Amino acid sequence: MHISLFNILSQFRKFSEQELKLIQSQLVFRTVKENEILLERGAICREIIFVNHGVLRTYINNNDGEELTHYFIKENQFIADIESFNSLTPATESIQAICDSDLIILSRKGIDFLLSTITQWQETMLQIAQKSLMEKIYTRNAYLGVDATSRYLKFIEEQGDIALRVPQSIIASYLGITPQSLSRIRKQVR
Repeated sequence: MHISLFNILSQFRKFSEQELKLIQSQLVFRTVKENEILLERGAICREIIFVNHGVLRTYINNNDGEELTHYFIKENQFIADIESFNSLTPATESIQAICDSDLIILSRKGIDFLLSTITQWQETMLQIAQKSLMEKIYTRNAYLGVDATSRYLKFIEEQGDIALRVPQSIIASYLGITPQSLSRIRKQVR
């Protein structure tokens, strides 16, 4: 189950067998159900989540109580509210499982242990955070300045695997359109 995590880590640094055993000793495997909230907005983020299988999302509730999806996280990606995690301040977004998911959790305590025992752990975590941030920026920027139909087509092209596993209402929220508009766009595109 942790093979995919180790494959991702090896893209940044080659770890020794002893270091891999230390990392493995700090991993917690968790299976979550569809719609389970993993981090509530306003809570302190105390773990970094690696998606082994499934789809998560980050979202907020606007002033009208509507959920606005900001980002999807799928297999082989990490998620945390980094600012909350680093500064122990309230999280600005919630994290939710969109479907049943298998996760690998690194707790703050586990990360502190790895920082004290593996010399290159901090650099590796910074590289992973930077890569994740760049992916998020690229993905969100791809939707700027284009009409709703173009956003939907771009979403299908670049995140089609997610489109098959996520309810249409959440996709509409992510694309910044109503579910009715998404339904019309889908009919037009067919």
